[in-house]
Amino acid sequence: KTKKAMSAMEARDRRFLLEYIVTTGCRRIPWNKFFGNASKLALPYPAPAGARCCDNCTPDQFPVETIHLSGGSNLKSGRRRRAKASEELVQEAKEVLGTLRDTIAHRDFPNGYIITGKILMSDQIVDAIAPRVRDITSIETLTENVRWHWTPKYGGEVVNTIQNLLVRHPDLELEAREAEKRERSFAALQSLAQADLRKKLDPLFDACH
Repeated sequence: KTKKAMSAMEARDRRFLLEYIVTTGCRRIPWNKFFGNASKLALPYPAPAGARCCDNCTPDQFPVETIHLSGGSNLKSGRRRRAKASEELVQEAKEVLGTLRDTIAHRDFPNGYIITGKILMSDQIVDAIAPRVRDITSIETLTENVRWHWTPKYGGEVVNTIQNLLVRHPDLELEAREAEKRERSFAALQSLAQADLRKKLDPLFDACH
């Protein structure tokens, strides 16, 4: 199914909206350009002293709520415990995620100078994912560990990138626990097999006596 081409008005709206979102200067600049305020009559009343401008010009007047991400609180019962990511793994995770976000930006937004890798996946998101890479095995677990707007579209690529990374960093503690579990299961099967064999042989022994 092909996407419907945007109209000139829709393209203009999107361009100014993106400029408004990502600008590090005064947000009133793209705002005024979009509405053509330069050609309109100015209000006769000056702005009062100390009036807010925007979050870039007067950030102290636009407090931002702090969001604390906690891993593991939403994990379902019965999920395998995984080892804590080492500093080396965390650093490498940040590097591969940084490469991935730039790859996506160049691939899906080749002509969009506004959409960069850091716009798609901020450093805050990368820093939240990196220590939790061992817990992220699916889009569902990615959603449980971090809130990222692009998860529905790019979550699969993030999960695949993480799993490829973990091939080089196996969870030795988990592997040891599973090996021990397999040994216990094998020992239990051997015991059952021996008991079953003994049950079959007992009548023969009785007949011989």
